Amino acid sequence: MHQKKYFNNVEEFLKSSLQFHYIVHIAMSHKQILDEGASSLGLALANCTNLTNLKLDLFGNKIGRKSTSALGSALSNCLNLQNLALYLSQNQIDETGASALISALANCTNLLNLTLNLSHNKIGVFGTSGLDISLENLINLTNLTLDFSDNKIGAKGASCLGSALKNLKNLSNFELYLISNKIGDTYIHTYILAHGYMHSGQGPYIQLLIHYYYTYTNLFIYNCGQYTRREGSPTPQWHFYQSSMI
Repeated sequence: MHQKKYFNNVEEFLKSSLQFHYIVHIAMSHKQILDEGASSLGLALANCTNLTNLKLDLFGNKIGRKSTSALGSALSNCLNLQNLALYLSQNQIDETGASALISALANCTNLLNLTLNLSHNKIGVFGTSGLDISLENLINLTNLTLDFSDNKIGAKGASCLGSALKNLKNLSNFELYLISNKIGDTYIHTYILAHGYMHSGQGPYIQLLIHYYYTYTNLFIYNCGQYTRREGSPTPQWHFYQSSMI
């Protein structure tokens, strides 16, 4: 069994035996890390080609476009990753950096569990672009958590989510945070759900948590095999079961 490696210093990680890392937790939150430091971290990660598990805590730093793109390029080399958790909240990541990072994940086709937290950045309307293409390749995902809270992605940015979900046939748990993005209830239910999960054919059911206020809705979307199709219609008939708001 491979031992988990823990790092809380950039220099310590850079000097480590990168090619021999399999399970790594890098905890460097609130370290005043700038683009240069994070870019160096990305270059080092690119050499960790045997990684299967990575947890990267970098929230509360000053990471921008350049280093976010570098992290994306690094992760695209880590083809053996099965579990990936990226906590990049409260940085200075713009739409270009976010899009580059998200697009790079398309190469991590062995991922089973993915957590991506980009909350409280500046990714805007186009920051989620590329998400549909990336998730289209991650067909083995079983657990997915996305946090785009407080990024002003709006309805247009959220539209990428709908088409991104439709190919994730093995997904059993999906948690989505869209707090403070000016996306209304109607849009969340009719677009993200209807154009994503509703055409995915997963089953027997998926647990879906959508956070879009400081409350949450718990939805269970059941597989079309449990329901009948209308005669002559290729579209399965879906039913929503919604809990009360807490």
